Amino acid sequence: MNAWRWKALIAVVILVVVGGSAVVFRNDTLDAGASALKVGDYRKAFEKLSTLARLGDSKAQYLLGQMYAFGWGVSKSDDEAIKWFRKAGMWSEGTTDAAAAAEYYVGQGYAEGIGVTRNEAESQKWFRRAAEGGYRPSAK
Repeated sequence: MNAWRWKALIAVVILVVVGGSAVVFRNDTLDAGASALKVGDYRKAFEKLSTLARLGDSKAQYLLGQMYAFGWGVSKSDDEAIKWFRKAGMWSEGTTDAAAAAEYYVGQGYAEGIGVTRNEAESQKWFRRAAEGGYRPSAK
């Protein structure tokens, strides 16, 4: 095998290893954060989930939104909750259960003026996205 093929093969192997490591890191970190949230270890949950949320993980963003919505280990903040719910649903367009649920909560926020200014058109837009993503409560 000539030199450029070896280099290409090595590059592919590195991409597969690094990519696989990133997936394992994401899954392990998300599992640790979600487990900590379930048992009430909010400090650990926040640490794990906020890391992934800042990296754009929609499930972590959704769970972080839940933490702010209910005041689980953080100061209850409708503004912060809506911010994280919006991020969870903004780019994923309901491609995950968490994203679709987040879109529903953003719709609720706009419908009731929670964390955002009340806006019926925005509310309907987010409810529609949630329904299209399979979130049943908004499929009325």
